[in-house]
Amino acid sequence: MGNETFLLRGTRILLMGGVVLLALLLFNLQSRLERLGTPERSNPLWITSQLQFELLRLERDILAFRVGRAGADELLLRYEIAWSRIGVMKEGETAWRLVNYGIDVSMIADLRREFEALEPEMVGLTEASLTGAERETLAERLYETFVPYSASVRKMSLDILAARSRQERLDQAALVQISNRLNLMAVLMVVLSVLHLMLMLRDLSRSRELSAQLAAAITDA
Repeated sequence: MGNETFLLRGTRILLMGGVVLLALLLFNLQSRLERLGTPERSNPLWITSQLQFELLRLERDILAFRVGRAGADELLLRYEIAWSRIGVMKEGETAWRLVNYGIDVSMIADLRREFEALEPEMVGLTEASLTGAERETLAERLYETFVPYSASVRKMSLDILAARSRQERLDQAALVQISNRLNLMAVLMVVLSVLHLMLMLRDLSRSRELSAQLAAAITDA
Protein backbone atom coordinates (compact mmCIF):
# COMPACT_ATOMS: atom_id res chain seq x y z
CA MET A 1 0.00 0.00 0.00
CA GLY A 2 2.80 2.39 0.96
CA ASN A 3 4.76 1.64 -2.20
CA GLU A 4 1.71 2.20 -4.38
CA THR A 5 0.97 5.51 -2.69
CA PHE A 6 4.57 6.54 -3.27
CA LEU A 7 4.30 5.56 -6.96
CA LEU A 8 1.04 7.47 -7.28
CA ARG A 9 2.60 10.62 -5.88
CA GLY A 10 5.70 10.12 -8.00
CA THR A 11 3.75 9.86 -11.25
CA ARG A 12 1.71 12.91 -10.26
CA ILE A 13 4.90 14.93 -9.74
CA LEU A 14 6.31 13.68 -13.04
CA LEU A 15 3.11 14.67 -14.81
CA MET A 16 3.28 18.17 -13.35
CA GLY A 17 6.93 18.46 -14.35
CA GLY A 18 6.04 17.24 -17.84
CA VAL A 19 3.36 19.91 -18.18
CA VAL A 20 5.89 22.62 -17.23
CA LEU A 21 8.47 21.24 -19.66
CA LEU A 22 5.88 21.08 -22.45
CA ALA A 23 4.96 24.71 -21.80
CA LEU A 24 8.64 25.72 -22.06
CA LEU A 25 9.09 23.78 -25.29
CA LEU A 26 5.97 25.35 -26.79
CA PHE A 27 7.17 28.82 -25.79
CA ASN A 28 10.55 28.14 -27.42
CA LEU A 29 8.78 26.84 -30.52
CA GLN A 30 6.62 29.96 -30.74
CA SER A 31 9.67 32.22 -30.42
CA ARG A 32 11.44 30.41 -33.24
CA LEU A 33 8.37 30.59 -35.47
CA GLU A 34 7.96 34.30 -34.79
CA ARG A 35 11.59 34.90 -35.74
CA LEU A 36 11.17 32.97 -38.98
CA GLY A 37 8.00 34.93 -39.71
CA THR A 38 9.57 38.39 -39.44
CA PRO A 39 7.37 41.03 -41.11
CA GLU A 40 8.93 42.22 -44.35
CA ARG A 41 9.14 45.85 -43.28
CA SER A 42 11.16 45.00 -40.17
CA ASN A 43 13.48 42.75 -42.19
CA PRO A 44 17.01 44.26 -42.28
CA LEU A 45 17.62 42.87 -45.77
CA TRP A 46 14.52 44.58 -47.15
CA ILE A 47 15.36 47.88 -45.45
CA THR A 48 19.02 47.79 -46.54
CA SER A 49 17.93 47.06 -50.11
CA GLN A 50 15.60 50.06 -49.94
CA LEU A 51 18.48 52.24 -48.75
CA GLN A 52 20.61 50.97 -51.62
CA PHE A 53 17.89 51.79 -54.15
CA GLU A 54 17.34 55.25 -52.67
CA LEU A 55 21.06 56.02 -52.82
CA LEU A 56 21.09 55.02 -56.49
CA ARG A 57 18.07 57.22 -57.14
CA LEU A 58 19.78 60.07 -55.28
CA GLU A 59 22.90 59.67 -57.43
CA ARG A 60 20.70 59.69 -60.54
CA ASP A 61 18.95 62.88 -59.45
CA ILE A 62 22.27 64.53 -58.56
CA LEU A 63 23.48 63.93 -62.11
CA ALA A 64 20.15 65.20 -63.47
CA PHE A 65 20.40 68.27 -61.23
CA ARG A 66 23.89 68.98 -62.50
CA VAL A 67 22.72 69.31 -66.11
CA GLY A 68 19.46 71.05 -65.24
CA ARG A 69 17.10 68.12 -65.82
CA ALA A 70 16.09 68.01 -62.13
CA GLY A 71 15.22 70.95 -59.91
CA ALA A 72 16.39 71.76 -56.40
CA ASP A 73 13.06 70.62 -54.93
CA GLU A 74 13.34 67.21 -56.61
CA LEU A 75 16.90 66.78 -55.37
CA LEU A 76 15.94 67.78 -51.82
CA LEU A 77 13.02 65.33 -51.80
CA ARG A 78 15.25 62.46 -52.93
CA TYR A 79 17.83 63.47 -50.32
CA GLU A 80 15.23 63.40 -47.52
CA ILE A 81 13.84 60.00 -48.60
CA ALA A 82 17.32 58.44 -48.58
CA TRP A 83 18.04 59.92 -45.17
CA SER A 84 14.79 58.54 -43.77
CA ARG A 85 15.94 55.01 -44.71
CA ILE A 86 18.99 55.43 -42.50
CA GLY A 87 16.80 56.40 -39.54
CA VAL A 88 14.83 53.17 -39.88
CA MET A 89 18.03 51.09 -39.79
CA LYS A 90 19.16 52.69 -36.53
CA GLU A 91 15.95 52.03 -34.60
CA GLY A 92 13.90 49.23 -33.04
CA GLU A 93 13.90 45.64 -34.17
CA THR A 94 15.90 46.31 -37.34
CA ALA A 95 18.88 47.65 -35.37
CA TRP A 96 18.62 44.70 -32.95
CA ARG A 97 18.63 42.20 -35.81
CA LEU A 98 21.66 43.80 -37.44
CA VAL A 99 23.58 43.47 -34.18
CA ASN A 100 22.31 39.91 -33.73
CA TYR A 101 23.52 39.04 -37.24
CA GLY A 102 26.98 40.40 -36.38
CA ILE A 103 26.80 43.07 -39.10
CA ASP A 104 29.22 46.00 -38.92
CA VAL A 105 26.97 49.07 -38.89
CA SER A 106 29.74 51.68 -38.56
CA MET A 107 29.30 52.57 -42.25
CA ILE A 108 25.67 53.51 -41.56
CA ALA A 109 26.80 55.86 -38.80
CA ASP A 110 29.31 57.45 -41.19
CA LEU A 111 26.65 57.88 -43.87
CA ARG A 112 24.29 59.44 -41.35
CA ARG A 113 26.95 61.99 -40.40
CA GLU A 114 27.36 62.89 -44.08
CA PHE A 115 23.63 63.56 -44.35
CA GLU A 116 23.64 65.60 -41.14
CA ALA A 117 26.60 67.69 -42.32
CA LEU A 118 24.87 68.48 -45.61
CA GLU A 119 21.46 69.20 -44.11
CA PRO A 120 21.80 72.99 -43.60
CA GLU A 121 22.99 73.47 -47.16
CA MET A 122 20.34 71.16 -48.65
CA VAL A 123 17.43 72.66 -46.71
CA GLY A 124 18.31 76.16 -47.94
CA LEU A 125 18.79 75.01 -51.54
CA THR A 126 16.71 76.86 -54.15
CA GLU A 127 16.98 77.34 -57.88
CA ALA A 128 17.45 81.07 -57.48
CA SER A 129 20.31 80.70 -55.01
CA LEU A 130 22.63 78.92 -57.46
CA THR A 131 24.59 80.01 -60.49
CA GLY A 132 25.41 77.47 -63.17
CA ALA A 133 28.94 76.97 -61.83
CA GLU A 134 27.71 76.63 -58.24
CA ARG A 135 25.14 74.10 -59.36
CA GLU A 136 27.80 71.98 -61.04
CA THR A 137 30.18 72.25 -58.08
CA LEU A 138 27.47 71.21 -55.60
CA ALA A 139 26.41 68.28 -57.77
CA GLU A 140 29.99 67.03 -58.06
CA ARG A 141 30.52 67.29 -54.31
CA LEU A 142 27.28 65.46 -53.53
CA TYR A 143 28.04 62.75 -56.08
CA GLU A 144 31.55 62.19 -54.73
CA THR A 145 30.13 62.02 -51.21
CA PHE A 146 27.43 59.41 -51.79
CA VAL A 147 28.77 57.20 -54.59
CA PRO A 148 31.30 55.32 -52.40
CA TYR A 149 28.52 54.36 -49.98
CA SER A 150 26.50 52.56 -52.66
CA ALA A 151 29.07 49.77 -52.87
CA SER A 152 29.27 49.59 -49.06
CA VAL A 153 25.50 49.31 -48.71
CA ARG A 154 25.41 46.65 -51.43
CA LYS A 155 28.07 44.66 -49.55
CA MET A 156 26.05 45.04 -46.34
CA SER A 157 23.00 43.62 -48.13
CA LEU A 158 25.01 40.56 -49.15
CA ASP A 159 26.36 40.17 -45.61
CA ILE A 160 22.84 40.36 -44.20
CA LEU A 161 21.61 37.81 -46.73
CA ALA A 162 24.37 35.38 -45.75
CA ALA A 163 23.80 35.96 -42.02
CA ARG A 164 20.04 35.53 -42.35
CA SER A 165 20.51 32.29 -44.30
CA ARG A 166 22.76 30.95 -41.55
CA GLN A 167 20.27 31.99 -38.88
CA GLU A 168 17.36 30.39 -40.75
CA ARG A 169 19.26 27.12 -41.04
CA LEU A 170 19.95 27.20 -37.29
CA ASP A 171 16.31 28.02 -36.55
CA GLN A 172 15.06 25.22 -38.80
CA ALA A 173 17.41 22.72 -37.14
CA ALA A 174 16.20 23.94 -33.75
CA LEU A 175 12.57 23.53 -34.85
CA VAL A 176 13.23 19.92 -35.83
CA GLN A 177 14.89 19.32 -32.47
CA ILE A 178 12.02 20.93 -30.57
CA SER A 179 9.50 18.94 -32.61
CA ASN A 180 11.29 15.69 -31.76
CA ARG A 181 11.34 16.61 -28.08
CA LEU A 182 7.66 17.48 -28.16
CA ASN A 183 6.86 14.10 -29.73
CA LEU A 184 8.93 12.32 -27.08
CA MET A 185 7.30 14.33 -24.30
CA ALA A 186 3.84 13.56 -25.69
CA VAL A 187 4.58 9.82 -25.61
CA LEU A 188 5.97 10.04 -22.07
CA MET A 189 2.96 12.07 -20.94
CA VAL A 190 0.59 9.45 -22.35
CA VAL A 191 2.53 6.63 -20.62
CA LEU A 192 2.61 8.53 -17.33
CA SER A 193 -1.09 9.40 -17.60
CA VAL A 194 -2.02 5.76 -18.18
CA LEU A 195 0.21 4.63 -15.33
CA HIS A 196 -1.22 7.30 -13.04
CA LEU A 197 -4.76 6.29 -13.95
CA MET A 198 -4.01 2.61 -13.30
CA LEU A 199 -2.47 3.42 -9.92
CA MET A 200 -5.44 5.62 -9.01
CA LEU A 201 -7.91 2.86 -9.95
CA ARG A 202 -5.91 0.30 -8.02
CA ASP A 203 -5.68 2.61 -5.01
CA LEU A 204 -9.42 3.24 -5.24
CA SER A 205 -10.08 -0.51 -5.40
CA ARG A 206 -7.91 -1.10 -2.34
CA SER A 207 -9.69 1.69 -0.47
CA ARG A 208 -13.06 0.13 -1.27
CA GLU A 209 -11.83 -3.28 -0.09
CA LEU A 210 -10.57 -1.78 3.16
CA SER A 211 -13.85 0.06 3.63
CA ALA A 212 -15.79 -3.15 3.03
CA GLN A 213 -13.57 -5.05 5.48
CA LEU A 214 -13.96 -2.32 8.05
CA ALA A 215 -17.75 -2.30 7.62
CA ALA A 216 -17.84 -6.08 7.98
CA ALA A 217 -15.74 -5.95 11.13
CA ILE A 218 -18.05 -3.36 12.66
CA THR A 219 -21.07 -5.45 11.75
CA ASP A 220 -19.57 -8.57 13.30
CA ALA A 221 -18.73 -6.66 16.46
